[in-house]
Amino acid sequence: MQAEAIGMRECKTVLIVDDDEISTRIAQVLLERDGNYRLLPTCINGRQAIRYLSSVGETGNEIPDVLLLDLDMPIMDGLQFLQEFEDLKPSLSKTPRVYVVTGSENEQVLQQVKLNRNIEEVFLKPLDRNHTAVISNAADPVAS
Repeated sequence: MQAEAIGMRECKTVLIVDDDEISTRIAQVLLERDGNYRLLPTCINGRQAIRYLSSVGETGNEIPDVLLLDLDMPIMDGLQFLQEFEDLKPSLSKTPRVYVVTGSENEQVLQQVKLNRNIEEVFLKPLDRNHTAVISNAADPVAS
C-alpha cells in the first residue's frame, strides 16, 4: 500500500459503512477537509462491507485503517456485521479500527456496542470535527 504523506503523517484509509446518504456525505466532507484521510468506496450495509473485506486479496481492495460503522442498516445491520467481522479478522493482514457512528440513543444497544472489543469508540451522528480528532489521534491499525 502506498499512502500519501501529509507532512510527516500518512493518510489513513477509511471505509464508511452506512446507508444514510446525508450522514455519509457529512462524514466524507469532514474527512476530506481534514486532509489526513483517503476514502475507500462506501458500503451501504454490513453485508457489502463483509464482502469488501473478504475479497481484499482477489480484487485489490484495500484493508482500511479506519472503519466507520452505522448500526441501523438494511440487509445486515452493524451488530450483525460485528459478529461476522470477528470471524473474518484472522484472515486480514491488519485489523481496522472500528468506530460506530450512530443515530441510535437506545441505551441497551449502545451498552452492548461499547462492550464489543472490536469497537474503539461510539459517536452519535452526525460525525463532527471532535470525532475526527479522536480518530486522527488513534494509533495505527494492529497487524494481524
